Order: sequence, then C-alpha cells, then structure tokens
Amino acid sequence: MSELNIVKMMEKVNRTFISVTGHSISFMDSEGRSVLPFNLNIFSEFCKYVINSEKGGPKCMECNKMIGSDSEDLSPRISQCYMGLTIITIPIVISGKCNYSITCGQMLMAGEEEEFFQELRFKASELDLDRKKLISFGRRVKVVRERDINTIMMFLSLLAEYISITETQLEMAEQHTKQLEDMIKLEKNLRETQFRFLQAQISPHFLFNTLNLVTRVALKEKADKTADLIYSLSELLRRSYKTPHHSCTLSEEFHHIDSYLYIQRMRYSGLLTTEIFIEEEVENTMLPIFSLQPFVENAMIHGIEPLNRKGYIAVSAVRADDKVLIRIIDNGAGMQQEMVERILKGQIEPSRVQTSGMGIKNVKERLDLVFGDRYTMEIKSHPDEGTEVSIYIPLTLERGE
Repeated sequence: MSELNIVKMMEKVNRTFISVTGHSISFMDSEGRSVLPFNLNIFSEFCKYVINSEKGGPKCMECNKMIGSDSEDLSPRISQCYMGLTIITIPIVISGKCNYSITCGQMLMAGEEEEFFQELRFKASELDLDRKKLISFGRRVKVVRERDINTIMMFLSLLAEYISITETQLEMAEQHTKQLEDMIKLEKNLRETQFRFLQAQISPHFLFNTLNLVTRVALKEKADKTADLIYSLSELLRRSYKTPHHSCTLSEEFHHIDSYLYIQRMRYSGLLTTEIFIEEEVENTMLPIFSLQPFVENAMIHGIEPLNRKGYIAVSAVRADDKVLIRIIDNGAGMQQEMVERILKGQIEPSRVQTSGMGIKNVKERLDLVFGDRYTMEIKSHPDEGTEVSIYIPLTLERGE
C-alpha cells in the first residue's frame, strides 16, 4: 500500500480525535518524525512556547526521536518528554513491521504537579525561558488521572489495530487494482474505480464496535463521564458515515448537535454553557443532513474558542406560522458586518475542522437546491458581542413529506 493512503487515513483520524477530545495526537515514523505536515496549532500553549524557543526546540526534537517506532518493542508504552509531560506511544504494526506509531501527549499525570512545577523553575533557567510565563502556561496543561491514561491507551491501541487491519485489506485491494490498470484507458475511470474499491474495503463497524467496547469498560470501572464522552464521539462518527445527500428530521439533527456540544462542554469544563430547545410539533420537519452542524461548529471554533470569558451557545427550533425558525446564538468573538456579507455571498468560508466535512457555503447550496426560495437565512453579528444565525425553512408535519 502506498504511503499516500496511510497519510490520508491518519489525517482524518488526527482531525477527528483532536476536535472531539481536546487531546493532541500525532503519527510518527521510526525516526520520530511526524508523518503528517507539521501543525503547531495542535500543541498546547506550553509546548508552543518551548518549541519556538532557541534551546527548547532541539530538546523537543530529541524527545521525538526517543519515542519513535521501535521495531523490537511492539507494546504500548508511557514516557515523559524533556519538560516532564506524559506521552503515550502506540506502535502500528502493518504486515509484521512497525514503521509508524501513534503518540498522544501534552498531559500531566495527577499527583506529579508539585514535582513538575519545581522542575520548571530549573528548566526555565536552562532553556533561557521566562520563568513566570513558562509556569503560567504550565498551569493550563491538562491534568489526567491514571485510569484516564489507561482509557486513552486502550482506545488508541484498538485504533492502531484497526489501521493495521484496514491497511492490510487495502494492500490486497491495490494488488487487484493493478491487474486492472492495463484494461482501463481513461485516468478518470481509474480514479473512480479505486475510490469505489476503497469504500468497499473500509467498514465503520469495527470502529463502532471498538467504541462500544471502550464504553462498556469505562462503565465497568465506574468512569461515567468517560463513558458518556465515548458514546457522544461514537454518535458523531456514526453519523459522519451518512451521505450528505440524505435528509433527516430536525430531531435527528438536534441529537447530533447535542452530542457535539456535550463533548465541547467536557472539553471546556465550566467555561461553556449550552442550551438546546426544539418544539415537539416541528421535530419531524425534514431538512438535508448536516444543515445546522457547520453553524454550531463555527460558533464554537470562531466564536467561543478565542474568548477569555465564559462561553454560551443556544440552538432552538420553533414554529413560525407555516415555517420553522431555527436559531444558533453565541456570545462569542463576533465579527464585522462586512465579514457577514462576504460569508452569505460565499466569498469566504469561515469553517475549519468539522465533523460533517461541510462548510456554510456548501450548506447554503444544498438548502437552495432543496427549498429554493422557500427558505431564508440571516446572520447578525457584532464584534465582542456574539453572533445570531436565523434560518427559516418550510414546516413539514410528517416525516418524508
């Protein structure tokens, strides 16, 4: 199997894991080099500060080499980086070889806080870093318990196994595809055939079964919050496999949003309040799937994340005569009216990472196609005050109408 397909798979996993759990995850080769393009945004402010320093950067590179894949050691392992943060390393074994590994880090083990901050005073002097600034960033590092570490290791181990099994299947698929190349003259037909073949080989069932297993283990260990988090992640992933051409009810769309916001509330514990309300008589109103999720994610990513205060997101759907009024409101960073106009005209796309894989421009095009002039959309926003998105769609009283 070519490395290109491996990288594409890793990119998808990387985006999903970070966006829904808040933990940093990387894929390393046997030399400790990142398989994916280097993205500084996945690191905590603490790690960014160290990596960007003259003496800290080389230390981080040395740590990466030490945690690279070891062809002789195929077991998951826990280690510490130079700064004292915990790193989990899970080897990915493909065809008996370990050329890659999954690493999850930037975590501080519970009970090690005092030693960690004592060492920071010496590390700041050694690396010529501002001690107060380093300690301030260090206080923002996530503190995790041992059982949380074990849950993450279990999930990533199963993920590594899934990648290994899938990769083996894809190698067999590619061998068969090569036998057909002489018979296919047009490059376009070849690409389409490879894509269909790839779809046929990758089944989501293994991943969902794995998530269900991890949930049961968490419940058995009485880690209720962890179980709820994994369940919400499973719901998000399960829905992401549905084709964007499908329709769904408002109730189903709101259930998906609720799962997403639950994960975000866990991620920003105590710093995010959410409210979801849908009137019973509009629950069965049909709309294209993922029509609202991009707006909620934009409220989170571009509105709430930049805040230095507590965030708030409210999503509601109520009847308004023969239409349904849907509102997504946040108290986030907001934006100028000029930016709003450019978004509505499709001149700019504010979306970044999304569980649905679609942005606002795509949503507008799909709503245009389905409802024509029977729907309207309005965005009101003010800098430092927040944003309100209002969407009116036709009211349908029966599912499938």
